[in-house]
Amino acid sequence: MPGGEVESVCALESVPLLSALSATAPDTSAEETGADPAELLSQWLSFYGPVSPSFVGKALGLTEERLEHLLAELDGE
Repeated sequence: MPGGEVESVCALESVPLLSALSATAPDTSAEETGADPAELLSQWLSFYGPVSPSFVGKALGLTEERLEHLLAELDGE
């Protein structure tokens, strides 16, 4: 993932969607993909057991601010 520190594997067609999670993703945005970033994060997390927020940020290349915003959306805040 762009800016990610953890090596990842995903389907090629999922790269633009997952890249839309990052506010700094080049050439891809949530508006362009029509995707809800919080929903994408929820789907991504469904493939993992409990993980720390720092793992999520490192794996997806998310800034701390962006990650906090997405997690707050998932939490309904």
